[in-house]
Amino acid sequence: MSRRVPALLLAVALLTPAAAGGALPPPGVPASLRVEVTGSPAPVETLVGGLVAAARARLPGAQRARVALAAVWPPLSALPPASRVDAGATFELWGPDDAPPLGYALPVTITNVALPWTDAQALLVSNDPETVTGSGTLYRVAIAAAPVRLVYHHQNGDPRRPLRLAATLENPTAAPAVVWATVGSGGPSGDELGAGHDAARAFLVQYAHRARFRLDIPAGGRADLASYDLPPHAIASGVVQLTPVEGTDLDLVLTARRFGEPASVGVDVASAPEDRVHQRGVFGAPEVYRALSYAVDGPDAFMVLGDPGDALRPAGESGTPLRGNYGVVYTFDVRLENATAHPAAPALVLHAEGGPVRGTFLVDGAPVEVPPVLPNRPRVLATVDLPPHTRRALRIVTMPESGSSYPALLTLGPA
Repeated sequence: MSRRVPALLLAVALLTPAAAGGALPPPGVPASLRVEVTGSPAPVETLVGGLVAAARARLPGAQRARVALAAVWPPLSALPPASRVDAGATFELWGPDDAPPLGYALPVTITNVALPWTDAQALLVSNDPETVTGSGTLYRVAIAAAPVRLVYHHQNGDPRRPLRLAATLENPTAAPAVVWATVGSGGPSGDELGAGHDAARAFLVQYAHRARFRLDIPAGGRADLASYDLPPHAIASGVVQLTPVEGTDLDLVLTARRFGEPASVGVDVASAPEDRVHQRGVFGAPEVYRALSYAVDGPDAFMVLGDPGDALRPAGESGTPLRGNYGVVYTFDVRLENATAHPAAPALVLHAEGGPVRGTFLVDGAPVEVPPVLPNRPRVLATVDLPPHTRRALRIVTMPESGSSYPALLTLGPA
């Protein structure tokens, strides 16, 4: 579509006539979008990810633009398994150099299908250089059939020009590929803790429900997982899990491009020689599991996030372990017992040990979000009711977030 008109007018122009058996969509614009997701249920974040991915794949010019979902009617809600929803959606396509956006509105159908779950077998990290000052490739890695998780965190270090950051799957083969994706994005933001927190929160909410959306990548084609237009000093952060099911030998690529420079810039962006804090590379399976117990009137239970002893090793067991274990899912299963004759309500408390820290914690499945916690200022996340002479189990799931400082400590004990 060559016209730029408000989203509401587009909804009338494209949806209403079609619904009445009238006008067809303009050339190149699909009559509708179909999206497949999975999850028990599939949260709104997954539905949005699937819609944006479908728009990137089908709308004219979308692969050269940043795509945003502007509106959905009726509003989205979590989609149960083996169900579908029909709706209308408005998308905005933002050009690479501050051009006004193009708008599209069309019918969409989202279907929740059954799919087995296998967790990530490797963690891919792109955080070096954290501050990006030029165009080029930040990270490139080949992925095959095994599920992988990507965590990235980058800042636009150009004080004058915006920067487009994109995470892309490329299919260099002669066969189409199908990948199921869980995407958590944060930014653009001037708040380093906030960008990492938003990405981890969105990912964990979907991860808890084993939720993903389907990506179809044509032979020789590509599919953007996320893209950001970063003003000077702004930060983009993300956590992405990918499960290829058809086709192999895909390339996962993160690129940066300053506005006004050609999109074909392909040089690697070198890491800063003095940077000894940030990392990139391929590490082991991004899961840490701990089983522990707590008894009323006994010692506190301790759970450490980002403990150097838990640090993932690089692929091949050589190189520096992953400091902070960013992007790793921690699961703590706690057996609680109150053998006393009085009720108790132990508190789950977050302590910042290495510097400011934020977090999202799934406490028996219920999400608890935490604003910044500073050293020596612990924060209560939840309390657990334990009547006399009772036992119960408690599961806590969380993830070290990009931008926060680790190690951090969780304690369970008297309030």
